[in-house]
Amino acid sequence: MATGFARDIDKDVIRRAAKGQRRAQRQLFEVFYDPVYRLALAMTRHEADARDLVQDAFIKAFTALPSLHEPGAFGGWLKRLVVNLALDGFKGRRLEQSLDSAELAPDWSNATEQLAVLDDIDALLVRLPDLERALVWLYTVEGFEHRELATLFAMKEAAVRQRYRRALAKLAVWASNGDWQDAG
Repeated sequence: MATGFARDIDKDVIRRAAKGQRRAQRQLFEVFYDPVYRLALAMTRHEADARDLVQDAFIKAFTALPSLHEPGAFGGWLKRLVVNLALDGFKGRRLEQSLDSAELAPDWSNATEQLAVLDDIDALLVRLPDLERALVWLYTVEGFEHRELATLFAMKEAAVRQRYRRALAKLAVWASNGDWQDAG
């Protein structure tokens, strides 16, 4: 699934932005604002927090841009930066680890298909604990692999897979019950 980070940007614009040229930085900001905001909102659940994360991400990106050796990798580099900043925001907050086994759907493998047909998946995702929501979003939407997520979250890959499956199962149950309309 394309999320907007794989945009083809003139490498000269990236080089100029790395040198501090405001016009080039503004151009990168305008091109990448939407995908950065969508990812930030998915990770934080709150519009104000997402806007803060976007601002922090672009400030950090423009500060660290001179260290980017391959300008063509800017989109992926920026996405990783946003994810890392969001994860840093989770530190210090206790990520919900509890799971009510009664919420699990008996067949989690069909959860992805069930969820794909929903118009408002975001309303369901906000109900998940931070960790599970981040895993679902990063794997399903942003295309991270379980091993990459295991590294990002400092977890074993098997634990990441298990949490991802549990999150999908919860979402599937909520979707089948129509519970997402009361979320918020």
